Amino acid sequence: MGRSEVTFRKFAILSGVRQEAGDYAICVQPPTSNLQRRGTLMLMAEPAGLHASFGVDACRVAQSAVIEHYYGDHSLSLTSGLINALDSANNTLLQYNYEKSGDQGKNEPSVAVAVQGGGVATKKARVGLTAVLVRPDGAGIYIAQTAPAQLYIVHNGLLTAIPHPTGWEIEHQGPAKLVVEQEDADVEAVDEDLVIPSFQAAPLGSRPGVEADLIFRRVEAGDLIVAVSSGLAKRIERVTAERLFTEGDPDTIIEALHEMSMQLGVAEAHACVLQLGTEVRSGVETDFRSPLQAPHGGQIALNGGANIMPSGSAEKRVDLKSALSSPRKWLARRNNTDDSLGSVEG
Repeated sequence: MGRSEVTFRKFAILSGVRQEAGDYAICVQPPTSNLQRRGTLMLMAEPAGLHASFGVDACRVAQSAVIEHYYGDHSLSLTSGLINALDSANNTLLQYNYEKSGDQGKNEPSVAVAVQGGGVATKKARVGLTAVLVRPDGAGIYIAQTAPAQLYIVHNGLLTAIPHPTGWEIEHQGPAKLVVEQEDADVEAVDEDLVIPSFQAAPLGSRPGVEADLIFRRVEAGDLIVAVSSGLAKRIERVTAERLFTEGDPDTIIEALHEMSMQLGVAEAHACVLQLGTEVRSGVETDFRSPLQAPHGGQIALNGGANIMPSGSAEKRVDLKSALSSPRKWLARRNNTDDSLGSVEG
C-alpha cells in the first residue's frame, strides 16, 4: 500500500450534541519524505476518571505530545519511538495536572469536587489512549493501548477485538505478535496460539512510567481499524460488531455508531475508522498544529548520528576539507589560533 491509500472517518457526541471529533481522534501522515519513514499514526483518546467536559483538554494535550514526540524522535526503531512518545505524553499530562491544580484566580471552571471531611480534592486528568502505527510499507500495524480503550480490527473479513470484551465468548483470535525490543531492531516474538490479552495499562497521567505493551498485526488492503470509546463499546454485542464492521465502509460504520449512541442515550461517545488500501486518501491530517518538519536533530540522525556542521558563528565552523586532507597542519593551525585569541583576551 502507498502512503496515500488511507481513509479516515470520526465522530463525537456529548449530551446528544455532535462535537469536534478531532479533540478525541486524529490520524496523521507527515508531508515530508524523511518523516514518511515513520509511518502513519492514528490516535484516539478518551477521558478516564472524570467528565468529558474536563477531559477534552487533556485528550488534546496527550495527542499533541504523542505526535510531536514521535515524529521528532531520532530512534531507528519505530516501536521504540512509539513507546517513547507515550512516555512523553504521560509526563506531559502529569505536568499538566500539576499546573492545573496550581492555577489560582483564573476564569476557568474549577476541576475539583467536595470531599466528606471538608475541603476539596483536585481531580487528576487521565487519558485512555489507543495508538495505531501503520508501518511505512503498509504490511502491518503496531498497537499500544492504555485503559479504557477498545479497538476492533477486520482482517480478511474476520473480526478481532482488542482487548477481548467482557461477555464475548473466549476463542482463538490469533495469530497475534507481541513485539520485543532488541537493540535498534523490531523483533517479533510469534505465538500462533496467543489470545489477545484483556489486561490494559493504566491511563496516561495516572503515575510516572508507561507499561503499555505493543501488539503487532499484519494487515492488507481493505482492512478496517475501528476505535470506539468505552461507554459505547460496552453496549456493542458481538453479533452487532461482526455485522457492522465486516460489512460496512467507514462512512456507514461512523453513521451507524452515531445513530446507535443517540438511540441508546450514551452521554458521551466517540469513534473513528481507518481503512487501509483505499484508492483515495481522505480525512487524514498532513499537518498537526506545528509544522511536521525534521528538526536539526532529525538531520543529525539522517547523517548517522554525527553533527557535521557544529553550532556557532560561520567564522568558527570547521573547514572539513582542509582538516581531512592534512589533519596535523589543521590541528596545529587551530591551536595557534586558540592561543592567539587567549592572549588577546588575557
